[in-house]
Amino acid sequence: MINYTQSLTGLIKSNKKVKKVKQLSGEKWTKNCFETLADLIKSDLLEKFKDEEIQTFGCTISYKTLSSIFKDNYKIKYPLDPRTENTLNKISIFLDYPSWNNLSTQLESEYALDFGNYSDEEKVKDVVKNSVDNSFKALFHLNTNGSTNLNSYVKEGSSAFNRIAEIVEFNKSNNFLISNNYNPSTAEILDLDVENIDDNKAIVKTKEYWLLCWWCPVESKYKKRFKDFTENQYVVKKQNNGQWMVEKLLSLSDMY
Repeated sequence: MINYTQSLTGLIKSNKKVKKVKQLSGEKWTKNCFETLADLIKSDLLEKFKDEEIQTFGCTISYKTLSSIFKDNYKIKYPLDPRTENTLNKISIFLDYPSWNNLSTQLESEYALDFGNYSDEEKVKDVVKNSVDNSFKALFHLNTNGSTNLNSYVKEGSSAFNRIAEIVEFNKSNNFLISNNYNPSTAEILDLDVENIDDNKAIVKTKEYWLLCWWCPVESKYKKRFKDFTENQYVVKKQNNGQWMVEKLLSLSDMY
């Protein structure tokens, strides 16, 4: 899985605007360093934003938030709450990306390139983690312009892929969504164990927590709620190109 906070820390430290500031050239940063970075971001965004954008999104990020990111204590998980998304968008724009969606997509692409250096067991674990993460994103983005990389980890046309595709289509056809503001929906892997692995196939068992609160914008109310702690079994197979992908998901959970 991508560690977004570590990636952001590296991008911020290597940014040419940051490197120009002598106080921010050291390896260890103090409170004053984060206050300086906060001022630098504010000045940069004031130049980039139009007046209406300043009023809508603001130009400031607290030094405490920046410190939390650098210490890897800042939680980035979907769905992003509006405040987190606003913060990540402002950092992305400071780093000269149009939005957090653009920056995170690039980070995911770079991660995929580094993936080849992992051991098979590490690859299998990450494939399952990313399949869960992107399954949730597929549901979250069904009524948005956001991206999902589900078919990078789950074989398209497989039973595991079709399961998510059917859930997406079912809720999209009913005009249900989980991307409304303050929606508490989430998906988390609580435990993961590679039970068996050989050259071409792995069996992975997980304990997962899913909460899906489906909102109907037409009626302005929640219509369905799915909550489950479940044990799942994934069958992950190595493809002809050497890539590991989820092909089967055995679960007693009915996400409809």
